Amino acid sequence: MVFSVFDRQKIISNKFSIGYTKTSSLSLLSLLLILNFTKMKNYFMYILLVMVITACTTNENNKTRVGVAKEGNSFVLLEQALEKMKAAPKKFKISSSKAHQLKLPSGSCVHVPANAFVDKNGIPVKGKVDIEWNEYHSIADVISSGITMEYDSLGKNYTLVTGGMFKIRGFQKGEEIFIAKDKEIQVDIASTNQRKGMSFYSFDETTNQWNYETTQSFEPEQKKQSETKQLTKSTCVLDLQVKTNDFPELKDKLLLGWKVIERLDEKTKRSLEKSSVTSKLVKRLTDTTYVISFEISSLIGKTLEIEVQPYTYEEGKATSAANKLKALKDKNELLGYFNDVACGKITRKYAVKSFGIYNWDFIYRDPDRVPIIAKIHFPENVALKPLQLYLVCKEDNAVVEINTLKKEISFNPNKSNYLMAITEQSEIWSCTPRDFQIAKQNLATGSCDFEMKSTGKKIVAHQDFTMAINSVLKN
Repeated sequence: MVFSVFDRQKIISNKFSIGYTKTSSLSLLSLLLILNFTKMKNYFMYILLVMVITACTTNENNKTRVGVAKEGNSFVLLEQALEKMKAAPKKFKISSSKAHQLKLPSGSCVHVPANAFVDKNGIPVKGKVDIEWNEYHSIADVISSGITMEYDSLGKNYTLVTGGMFKIRGFQKGEEIFIAKDKEIQVDIASTNQRKGMSFYSFDETTNQWNYETTQSFEPEQKKQSETKQLTKSTCVLDLQVKTNDFPELKDKLLLGWKVIERLDEKTKRSLEKSSVTSKLVKRLTDTTYVISFEISSLIGKTLEIEVQPYTYEEGKATSAANKLKALKDKNELLGYFNDVACGKITRKYAVKSFGIYNWDFIYRDPDRVPIIAKIHFPENVALKPLQLYLVCKEDNAVVEINTLKKEISFNPNKSNYLMAITEQSEIWSCTPRDFQIAKQNLATGSCDFEMKSTGKKIVAHQDFTMAINSVLKN
């Protein structure tokens, strides 16, 4: 099986195949226009025309894909597969004339001042507007975002490791709106990465490049006593399903369980775990705090009420939490996961002057990484279609894009490394740390063969993708 690398800016064509690009139609148009101009004696005119049209297409996304040198339309299907991975944005409908604090399940907060928006003509926006928000922290988040983590600086290519990436948009009646020149939106993004010094980058979606903005340390999170009670090390999660019909704000939330705010004594824990329990969500105390009432068979005639907070799918970093809730009986292990991943330990603050994509990052550097030529193989009986490939380091939360099936990669032999592939058929293939142990033994030879294996997982939606990636990262 022969593989080649396609650049989405190039047209690959012969009498057998045409490689798909977003610029193909424009390039074809330029060819037709040239043919129409062949009667002109001034060849300079149509050469100039070609140059202008070509220049108009060079700002498209120039990411490369890996694939077989046939069936250009397969790249359309790959794009569709990658689109399935993406998470739907959180949506807020707010009044443009008022200031707002948009609180996210992760602990992040967006501070929007009053009268902050203008339309495409610079005219102040009145009435209701829609704010859309996505944030990305984990390996699954970064891959599913479709946003490159490659960063070019002074001619050198680096990989960024996120300490909190987000995308924010604004619309009114479906039309894009903008932040007024004299306004800015304060973004406080919760982060589990405790690295103090990080740089802030903005993403140019025209050139597909990250641009450096500033470097600063995080600000420790300081919440007032009057706000929602902070979860402590004694916090546990109740793997419990209760009806939420009477609470419309919970209608669209996928709940994995309920976080207990106060410490539960051992007797209560044993009663909840071993006795027959009837539970009901009875009231709402604050924006994020509720009360669940329990009738416990071992405590006849006594009703127990416990203050809780919803434990959402998003807050638990999607499927990793779901898998743990299903698989772990030891609540202490779940608590450790929850404290490390689901809770934002620190807050990184920055005021943005325009909607877009932003990232708190640091450049991925590990002095113990070693280079090796990776030869990536798939079973010969697999009708392989175009791919998107990634090298992942679990401990470093790093995602490196790979654009060919034979490439020099760098990895730390003492860490958990993975190769992951997403195919045109929306399937996920991988190599796990066990495969990298073989590579470790072959470091002296300078190259290693990696045999990709199917995970048996197929992407239908973002949730499926996250479940599959977190399942692979457990191996």
